[in-house]
Amino acid sequence: MLAPCAAALLLSAPAVAATGFFATPSGNIVCLYTGGRSVPEPILECGIKSGLKPRPSRSAPDCRVLDYVANRIQLGASGRAQPIACAGDAGPFANPAATPTLAYGTVWQSGAFRCSSETTGLTCRNRAGHGFFLSRALWHTV
Repeated sequence: MLAPCAAALLLSAPAVAATGFFATPSGNIVCLYTGGRSVPEPILECGIKSGLKPRPSRSAPDCRVLDYVANRIQLGASGRAQPIACAGDAGPFANPAATPTLAYGTVWQSGAFRCSSETTGLTCRNRAGHGFFLSRALWHTV
């Protein structure tokens, strides 16, 4: 299972980690990625300010100690995407000043991840072909 927060890796990872952010033109979807030699498994975490629809369950174990946010999904380099129901930090929303826009009709790619920004939403996949679609109206794994 993936760590509940990619941002925690950013704080403890040495300088050889590759990290960054990007957002869709609407600004509603923001993604944080981390990878590099010092990171055991690269992670892509995307959040949607309007919240995940349908909302993930509050029954996740992390929800006992963290805030219910229901606005993020996480993808590792090889596994399936998982919604993040509860978190204790800002995650992908942490650095709006350093978040470039991924224009509609363009693709972002880094390491194990590839994301396509369209007016209908954002689709991201890992090398294994697992991933997710995220939009204001709905989300689902692909």
